[in-house]
Amino acid sequence: MDLERQWDQWKRRLRGEQLPIYENEVESGLYRVRERVGRPWRPVMIWYDLDPDTHAIKCYSQIGVEREVIDPGFIWTYAVKNPITKDMYNSIMKGGRWADEPERSILTGDNVDGLPTHEKMKLLLNEQYENWLAWYNSIGREIINQQQADLCANYLKKIKDLLKSSESQREDAARPYFRAHRDALSVWVPTLEAGKEYERTVASPVIRWENDKARLEANMAEENFATPPIYKGSGTIDKKMTLRDKLVVIVEDYPSLLRYFATLEKTPLDLINALNICATRHAKRPGILSIPGCKIDYIKRIQ
Repeated sequence: MDLERQWDQWKRRLRGEQLPIYENEVESGLYRVRERVGRPWRPVMIWYDLDPDTHAIKCYSQIGVEREVIDPGFIWTYAVKNPITKDMYNSIMKGGRWADEPERSILTGDNVDGLPTHEKMKLLLNEQYENWLAWYNSIGREIINQQQADLCANYLKKIKDLLKSSESQREDAARPYFRAHRDALSVWVPTLEAGKEYERTVASPVIRWENDKARLEANMAEENFATPPIYKGSGTIDKKMTLRDKLVVIVEDYPSLLRYFATLEKTPLDLINALNICATRHAKRPGILSIPGCKIDYIKRIQ
């Protein structure tokens, strides 16, 4: 081990060079590690020096601001993936903050007192998003290693936690109004049910009358007019012809015809008499007949 050049590999890794990693070849350098995702990062220093007792080159390592001594073999393969600069190491050892660590929330204490809960949660969500966006822009808007992926996952978890808390608080705030809405509906139930019952009762006679009327009209059409008769009126046209034209009044729509007769001031005594009047009038003045439900036709009859 060349003690003068022991930091060369670490410097190359800081520049982003992809160098091979060997489990049994610990390299000097400044790094950071953490126990698992979500836990804080801890600074690590690994270096080689002469053992004061044996005068042999020995590997040393310290972790955390408390400079805890640790076997470098336990952390080497993980630490080597997270090199940090000397300035960053010194800053952390003096109580500083990691460059990619989210900013501490300013929404604490008196500066949020008096704000409605939903406004406070909105500010917290916005703050977390702005912190993430600043970090994301700082890495070139693209994740290229596991360390960055883990940090992005941390931001995501904080936003999800805030969103879950917001939804829970919204439900708590709305619950009294839901209860009041339910109570307001319940007091109207007896009134509405009574009104619907009155509506059904008053409507039932009209419905029965309409049904009876429709049934009566259907029975009349079926029993009395199953095969519409053809009435041959007495009027004649062109008496000189050997073949006489007999005027025929054909009833096509009995309900319409009956309704028409019901509107007349002087109603005929029977249907046959009424049709006879129609035929006679038409024979005297062809073309004037206009009786709803009837049609005029002629048939040839031998004299």
